[in-house]
Amino acid sequence: MPIPELLREAVERAIMTYDPIRTGETKIDIDIQGSDIVLSGYVRTDVMRSVAAQLAKGAGGGRAVRNNLLSDTELEIAVGQTIELALGTYILPVMPVVRAMRGHIFLRGPVPSEGAKAIMEEVAQQVPGIVMIHNLLDVDTSAIERMIAPKKATRASKAGAAGGG
Repeated sequence: MPIPELLREAVERAIMTYDPIRTGETKIDIDIQGSDIVLSGYVRTDVMRSVAAQLAKGAGGGRAVRNNLLSDTELEIAVGQTIELALGTYILPVMPVVRAMRGHIFLRGPVPSEGAKAIMEEVAQQVPGIVMIHNLLDVDTSAIERMIAPKKATRASKAGAAGGG
């Protein structure tokens, strides 16, 4: 077996000693490029990403580790920020729920129209590292109104109570 393959297997064994990576929803690819160990793929958390790099470095005998792993947490934040920066509250008065699993992004929540649903998916797709967008947004114009209307009703009842007694 060639040396790079032995090194790759040693790194894989070392990374798999960490229970959350071994038992979690992860996809880690290990490549040996010259004298570097390159990690790519997806892990659930930033901690898993960091631990994988540390374990790879330990198994690699001091070789440089390029950690190209993406965490689901990192993707969730990036998608949420991209949507908020691109759209603000113009298209969507309520931010969608964004979840990630091994590079798959799941968008959930109410949107006011089919157009808003399509725009959300298009904006989310701009984030690097996404495998696929699962657009589970619900077109429900009344849901947005129900979320906003109780606040208006509460303010009106407080104003009436303050002036009426």
